[in-house]
Amino acid sequence: MADPEVRLGAGGPPAEGDVEMQAGDDEVMEVGETNTGEGATAIEDEKPAQRITFVDYLKSPMIELLIGNGASQTLLTAHKALLTKSPFFSTKLSTPDSKHIELLDDDLEAMSCFLEYLYTGEYFPHKLPSGNLESDPTQPKIDDTGSQLLKHAKVYTLAEKLEMP
Repeated sequence: MADPEVRLGAGGPPAEGDVEMQAGDDEVMEVGETNTGEGATAIEDEKPAQRITFVDYLKSPMIELLIGNGASQTLLTAHKALLTKSPFFSTKLSTPDSKHIELLDDDLEAMSCFLEYLYTGEYFPHKLPSGNLESDPTQPKIDDTGSQLLKHAKVYTLAEKLEMP
């Protein structure tokens, strides 16, 4: 099928510099007109994806997360709808009676960073417009011990385990 003719304006000869596009004796369509003929697909028929609001997440059931082992073992809770953004948690919570997950080999600080990201969409330290990272006022300016590097490595490793992008 040849392309339809397109006319800009109310007809008449094209003004100098304008181009009249024509492809034979096919259908003529004015700009702004919609094609409702055979083979036309109506955009109005497409349904947008349902928007999930933050309150929808908060209405979801609470899931217990047992993090770490021994004396450092900690019980956290998080909303199921947020956790299932992770394919790992989505699989673990696929049965209706799933309300408790044990993550005995995972780091509490890394899990805390992951949950912060799920709830806020942010991860500290934030990247500044200059390209530098925001400094953490609770940490010394120079990380002589490498503790911050280790923390971020643990967060990265946890994100891989939880199959997050």
